[in-house]
Amino acid sequence: MNKIHIFIYLDSAGWEILRRNTFLPDILHYRYPVCSQLGDSVTSLTTALTGQPPNVHRHFGNYYYSPRHSLREMLEMLLHYLPCEEGRKAKTELMSGLFRKFRGYSWCFDHLSLPPGRLRFFDYAGRRDIFARGGTAPSKSIFDHLHENNIPHMISDWRKSEEQNLKDMLETIRRKQSQFCLLFMSGLDKILHHAPADEQKRADSLKHYEKQIENIISEAAVHYDKYSVSVMSGHGMTVRQSVINVKNIISRLDLSFGKDYIAFYDPTMVRFWYLDHEAKTIIVERLRNIPHTRILSGEEMHKYNINFADNMYGETVLLLDPGYQVEPNDHIRQSYPGMHGYAPEHEDSYGAFMSSHQPSPPPSWVGDLYHIMLAAVNDCIPEYFHKTA
Repeated sequence: MNKIHIFIYLDSAGWEILRRNTFLPDILHYRYPVCSQLGDSVTSLTTALTGQPPNVHRHFGNYYYSPRHSLREMLEMLLHYLPCEEGRKAKTELMSGLFRKFRGYSWCFDHLSLPPGRLRFFDYAGRRDIFARGGTAPSKSIFDHLHENNIPHMISDWRKSEEQNLKDMLETIRRKQSQFCLLFMSGLDKILHHAPADEQKRADSLKHYEKQIENIISEAAVHYDKYSVSVMSGHGMTVRQSVINVKNIISRLDLSFGKDYIAFYDPTMVRFWYLDHEAKTIIVERLRNIPHTRILSGEEMHKYNINFADNMYGETVLLLDPGYQVEPNDHIRQSYPGMHGYAPEHEDSYGAFMSSHQPSPPPSWVGDLYHIMLAAVNDCIPEYFHKTA
């Protein structure tokens, strides 16, 4: 019997979004909310691919404090000779393309708005392709298991367009070349970032994906004796309520960036490292008085699995309330109408898992998606291998 397991990671298709919009109800009978992982999109995705939290797979943001690495110094030197805004933008886009092509970096510098003078303090966490074998080492990902067990598979290529990846998947199904497929689709994420409250745009986008998935299912039904289809996401999207200029608040203190402290301003949180003990006291005291924010306690850092022993991603983490964004921040100069990366327990942060087949056990956390995919990998291993294992 030939069979195939198809997984579609529909980025930002959170539980609340899919719950309010009927999404393939006649196909995806088993539907579960999935608690997200605090961090950016890649944090949730890496957790889904490995089943491990950030303090194990070591990804909690694209950038972290690491002043010794030469890459940042090289970028700073190149950007220094392009002082105008347009020149910097062109150079960062060019650099992103070059690093993708020759270094295999995934999420690069396109949207980085960090001042060039601060680049030398940070390193980039996306040096390895998390969609490749060994890309999440030392944590094993679902891709490592596919390779180790010689399972014929097709994984979408983030370098290609969503349309091309869909065509590639349909072709591999028609040729019966795979037993396991994973398609990553990010178009909905872009729409929800820019128009999260536009119900018509959201509905139209979901209808578009419904048709695409129905095409995939139709091909699988023709070419395989048995198939399963699952749609999943690691987080949702929260509509912007207001913005907070944390950078301006901190800059007014009698402290110097790079001498007394280091800070990285994410869209929904700010991470601090201290070079002077007195600076920590001053900054923490000021942070406590910023409305619609909270400093994560040690217990919360442990709860969210972001308690890094080496403070790789920050000694102090200021998390904003859902709907509030840091503006400006080191990723984008102007906030988006929609954003993710808030407390995982907030209703709009929840991801989702929907499937044609009932998972056992049902998922409750984004890391559980890995175990569901691993069960599919094991189902593809020939029975005689199980017997001799």
